[in-house]
Amino acid sequence: MTTNADAAKAFYPALFGWTLDEMKMGPFTVWLFRQGDRRFGAIMPEPGLPSSHWIPYIAVEDVDAACKRIGELGGAVCVSPTDIPKLGRFAVVNDPQGGTFSPLARLADAVPPPDPAPGPLPHGTFCYDELLTTDPEGAAAFYRGLFGWQIEKLPMPDNPYWLVKDGGRDFAGMLRQPDPAAHRPFWCPYVAVDDVDAATQKAASLRAQVFVPPRDIPNVGRFSVIADPTGAVLALYRSAHR
Repeated sequence: MTTNADAAKAFYPALFGWTLDEMKMGPFTVWLFRQGDRRFGAIMPEPGLPSSHWIPYIAVEDVDAACKRIGELGGAVCVSPTDIPKLGRFAVVNDPQGGTFSPLARLADAVPPPDPAPGPLPHGTFCYDELLTTDPEGAAAFYRGLFGWQIEKLPMPDNPYWLVKDGGRDFAGMLRQPDPAAHRPFWCPYVAVDDVDAATQKAASLRAQVFVPPRDIPNVGRFSVIADPTGAVLALYRSAHR
């Protein structure tokens, strides 16, 4: 969701090599991100937003039922359940702390995007999501109640970390925001890159802001945190186990 679609359309293909497919959706135009034959995200122009941001989509069986449950758990529905031709039904919601995401139910005959091939993720592949929130304990209770996620609290020297698992796979995390006044709670996507330092340097040359310079997570990998030229925050990541 971006305040400047032209800037986003220039930045992401230059940084990750993504291709853009233009699509008309009623009165709106969106640009779908593609690598090879895999579509996995989009640019949606929203010039009136206070700031640009990424929204994760989370698969559900019934969007209307999910929205009802979200209200019961203290969340809020921002965009009521709506059908998207050829895709399915979605809504835009906030968790109780204000983190935004979209529940999505695909059409019964819709073909989901293919999973990446086994092995190290290619440069430019979304690989993880992290919630920065004012209340990790409350957020963990909300997402457990809504999705049944397995969430484990890990003690850390400065800031505990909540690891979200699906079986043996870690796919998301939660932590307390270092500076709640600087930004409302939000989900930060991680994108796999071949070289975190080189990708961070290239992002800066493309007018991105670097919030966290490249650093190592022992026995996990190397990452940095940037904001694209329109202000949308994301992380660049390379696993230590490639």
